[in-house]
Amino acid sequence: MYEVHWVGMGQDNQHGVFNTLEEAQQSVLDWWKKNDYEPFYIRQWRSDNTVIWDYGSHTCFYNFVEVEDG
Repeated sequence: MYEVHWVGMGQDNQHGVFNTLEEAQQSVLDWWKKNDYEPFYIRQWRSDNTVIWDYGSHTCFYNFVEVEDG
C-alpha cells in the first residue's frame, strides 16, 4: 500500500492511501487533470520506502510512501 503526501512550504499533507504505486500515482495525475494543471516534467526517484516526484517547482514534491497493509 502507498500513502500519497504532498510536501512543500513547510507542510506535509497526506492525500490518501492506495493499494498500488500505480493507483497512488494515478490519483495525482487525476487531480492535476481535474484542476487543469500540467507539469513541465516529472522527475522520479526512490529513497528507501518512498518514491518521490519532483514535478517542476523544486520546492514541492509528491511522496509515495510504501506502508504495511493493516
